[in-house]
Amino acid sequence: MRSQGLTALLLAAAATLSAAGTRSVSTPTQARALGIPAGGDHRHIRVRTSANGLAWSNWLETTTDPESGTLIWIETPFRYAEIQGLPDSDRVLLIDPGVTPRQAAEPGIQGRAAWCPAPFVCPKGAGPTTTRPTHLIVHHTASANSATDYAALMRSFWELHVKGNGWADIGYNFLIDPAGTAWEGRGDGILGAHFSGVNTATAGISMIGTYTGVAPSAPAVAKLVELLAWQAQKYNLDPNGVTLHGASGLELNVISGHRDAGLSPRASGRTECPGVALYPMLPDIREAVCRATDGCTPVLLRPNSCASATEPCLSRYGVVNSANFDNRPVACGSIAAAFGGNLEGLTVRVNGREATVFGGNTNQLNFLVPANTEPGTSRLQVMDGGTVRAETLISVTEVAPAIYAAVNADDQTLNSPSAPVAIGRPLTLYLAGAMSSQPWTATVGGAEAEKLYLGPAPGFPGLWQANIVIPPPAASDSAVLELILTISGVPSRPLSISLKGPSGL
Repeated sequence: MRSQGLTALLLAAAATLSAAGTRSVSTPTQARALGIPAGGDHRHIRVRTSANGLAWSNWLETTTDPESGTLIWIETPFRYAEIQGLPDSDRVLLIDPGVTPRQAAEPGIQGRAAWCPAPFVCPKGAGPTTTRPTHLIVHHTASANSATDYAALMRSFWELHVKGNGWADIGYNFLIDPAGTAWEGRGDGILGAHFSGVNTATAGISMIGTYTGVAPSAPAVAKLVELLAWQAQKYNLDPNGVTLHGASGLELNVISGHRDAGLSPRASGRTECPGVALYPMLPDIREAVCRATDGCTPVLLRPNSCASATEPCLSRYGVVNSANFDNRPVACGSIAAAFGGNLEGLTVRVNGREATVFGGNTNQLNFLVPANTEPGTSRLQVMDGGTVRAETLISVTEVAPAIYAAVNADDQTLNSPSAPVAIGRPLTLYLAGAMSSQPWTATVGGAEAEKLYLGPAPGFPGLWQANIVIPPPAASDSAVLELILTISGVPSRPLSISLKGPSGL
């Protein structure tokens, strides 16, 4: 659960880390995890470990999380650790969770007895406070994306949260590992410590791993949908709903990400959680939960709340990427479209900042999301002069690639069945929602394309371009193939690309 804006922090810190003082810590037995309790500031640090103080691992780089504490899981047991970038005043825990005895896998959620069997001791908090969830909060643990002993990793989280942070128990209600196994944390209906200090009426489900640059596994997402549907059904929640969360004072999606608390003045701080790649998946996850929940109506079948409005009105589900009306969060610095009624001639503010408007009509207002908008829940207002005429909360993210068009670079024609592109020739994609500092790939028909350029398109703010070379299809003789552009683990919706000839040749 690391803060937004980490890219700049990482770049600024990398040049000074090697010159920073090195802290040495050790344990007389062994450890498999290093914990830095909650508190302090976000710090970019490097860690290496050794079993004997002579042979050292490679340096591992991460950023500390002052909200929930930082757990660095080391697969190989160690006794010695060196840390760069961490002040001497910050506590460090060397955690030995032991090795979990082999046992048969249990169906459903793995309870405390599964991850803390005797002789281990990791009790529940005494006298836990109960709460009835109105909102279900999705997290990532910002820890390693794989482990050979997830029960031991669970015990490490318990030790960090209880002995490091001073909490009563693991902060989350449930956790899900990349294999799709669910683990009980505080459990159902127990007040947790996971939503930036505004935890009342929430349940927190955390995906084990770091989901910036890579998306969670399909089994993990399937289990997340299963748990969310169970909680929605049990507590009579609308998976696609937007309701008041009393503790934060915000009108939030019933299924929200941790970062969505950040707009509240009552929250303890801002965070990147649940990760750049996982956060944009939440609209599709809500729809999947809706399909698994009795009585839930999909978003597209819900009535238009602005259909009969006589005053300016913003549709609750109507702020989308302008490239293809992608329903995922809109991206900082990119063009979005707000749908509603009576919007012609109005201007836009996002979190109090003026946004450039590119025109529209009575039902649609196109605007540029300010580049310095904080990811997470943001406040959109439509203005008539200095008067707010309508407002709503929207979801903003760092990366959400959505492609407007593909242009054949050889002759600058729009790619289409009548103007196909040849294999081995360049193609220019125009899109919104990009970030050039992040890793990216492009596939055409499942085959990876050669990358030439990703960056701002000249002459139009909020527009990006990606230049690629068309590869031979992986396994297809079709003249129309799907192109997918993925940035920091976030894929675009597929775009149909026409190739020359019946087999693209």
